[in-house]
Amino acid sequence: MTPPEMALARRKAVARAVAGRSRVGGLALLDEPDGALEVVVSSWMPRPAAEVVAFCLQRENFVAIMPDRMQVLWCSTEVGELGGTYRFRWWLRDVVPITWVAFVDDHEAGQGFSDQQVRGPFRYFHHTHTAVDEGTGSRYTDTLRLVGPLGTRADRVLVRPLLRRTFRERHRRMRRLLREQR
Repeated sequence: MTPPEMALARRKAVARAVAGRSRVGGLALLDEPDGALEVVVSSWMPRPAAEVVAFCLQRENFVAIMPDRMQVLWCSTEVGELGGTYRFRWWLRDVVPITWVAFVDDHEAGQGFSDQQVRGPFRYFHHTHTAVDEGTGSRYTDTLRLVGPLGTRADRVLVRPLLRRTFRERHRRMRRLLREQR
């Protein structure tokens, strides 16, 4: 195993150790299985790429852009960083509480980062955030790779549209908050 692979394995072990228990969802797969669904949502943001990425790594912004109720229960750091682990409660449709644990498994300063679910509603969930300068702002893209609990058909028919709506709303909120910061 190479040193970067060993470091990633250590970060995964730490994330699993803090994952705890949840009424909805169990420990997730950490290696992508065959047949994972991809959902991509991309929007122009009114700030340079480095500022958009920094915005996304702030705990308070993470909560502010969520369309459903969100509560951060614990985090290893206030600002997202490689290896950071986050435990939060998200209320699906503001009704069903779901405990979710994720860790930052990749980070490229000013360009993006990715996080992976350790515990939560998906069998596998990996989320990549990227930003590239474009004109007077930047193009921000969320790329989700996932396997849901109900199978491939449900992922395509139910989960994909739900995630697209959720992430479009997150982008709308991000744009508004980034404009207000000027």
